[in-house]
Amino acid sequence: LLSMFGVDLGYSEKQLEQNAWQILLYQSFAIAVVVLWSLFSDWQFSSVITLSSAVQALAYMMLWIQIRKTSSVAGISKNMLLLQVFSLVARLSSTVFYNGYLPTDRSGQHLYQALDLFCLGLVMSLLWAVSFAHRHTYDAQSDSCHMWWMPLAAAAIAFWVHPSLNNSTIGDMYWTTALWLETFSMVPQIWMMSRKRLHGSLSHHVCKC
Repeated sequence: LLSMFGVDLGYSEKQLEQNAWQILLYQSFAIAVVVLWSLFSDWQFSSVITLSSAVQALAYMMLWIQIRKTSSVAGISKNMLLLQVFSLVARLSSTVFYNGYLPTDRSGQHLYQALDLFCLGLVMSLLWAVSFAHRHTYDAQSDSCHMWWMPLAAAAIAFWVHPSLNNSTIGDMYWTTALWLETFSMVPQIWMMSRKRLHGSLSHHVCKC
């Protein structure tokens, strides 16, 4: 359609065929967002938080499909996945048991938590692939930005500095810890990408999302 108007995107037919599953996934995601937001959201500004979780799940879904298609985890940082697991567990510990940081519309009742739980399942699946199923393709030498200390540091900072919307020190700590971990969880992935000069991997989708 674009070629009819003289628009050249620089993609060959072969490239479009190879990436057809990505286009289909984007289309399915857009349809799912419209349907879910029509059913479970009041279209308030706070639903942006729920949308962010959906976009994050999309990024990890693309990584999961890529691994299934290529049987390779090349370019994926195991350290990043570990930090993401800690971040999602901390956030769910806040949003499942407390309501201070939930979206104020209907999406905050179940959809927001369900998306985070789905995302956690995807990350755990990716971690399994990196650690066991396809570990022979994992580049541990390039994934050298170890941040094992970050969960402890994030929890310590959250103990001393945290908001109070949950009206609970533990609940507020969970949320703040998740924010710190999510902020720095991409550092190992970016470090790995800079060392390997990666271009073909979809790991950049996760960094952007």
